[in-house]
Amino acid sequence: MSLDTICRNALTGNMTIQYTGTAVSEITVSVVALAIDFRRASAFLRGLAVLPFEDGCYHGLVHPNTSFDLQSDSNTASWIELNKYVSIDKVHEGALAGELGKMSNIRFQESQNIATGVGAASAVTYHSWVFGKESFGAVDVANQGIQKIVHQPGDSGVADPLNLNGTIGWKCYAVYPILDSNRAVEVIGTSNG
Repeated sequence: MSLDTICRNALTGNMTIQYTGTAVSEITVSVVALAIDFRRASAFLRGLAVLPFEDGCYHGLVHPNTSFDLQSDSNTASWIELNKYVSIDKVHEGALAGELGKMSNIRFQESQNIATGVGAASAVTYHSWVFGKESFGAVDVANQGIQKIVHQPGDSGVADPLNLNGTIGWKCYAVYPILDSNRAVEVIGTSNG
């Protein structure tokens, strides 16, 4: 399991949950996550005086299907493409990894490794996150980072008498603690994407 999946599993269900439309649980979700839902999440965080990151914005993480819906939303007059607020010459300095745009003081990044679930009428639901500063952490428990381990063919002695088998792997000790569940919002909605 990769580190981003471990992080995703630690975060899923452990933040302030916001369902789209009038849903009261994930199984009743039938409405696509649109701009209004993320404006509501941003307003929630501002209402609790949650600090934005150093760039002055909250950070959002969405599935490509949800980003398609956000960018297709005719009510998204506030959507700003990445190239309109980050210099093209210096895009590597100001852009977040996977960033696609911003809206309502949220800079959105895209990931295919987003938690999904089942909503009303068996619709697929997508869990999107809007994070404020100090909502969760990442701790390298053993203070070793990621260790790459390589065994060349022949390193196994009599267990590999023809020197045919080698292995490569990695290990890491990490924890993703929730620091304050009120500093992030998990928006759960369906998609048209």
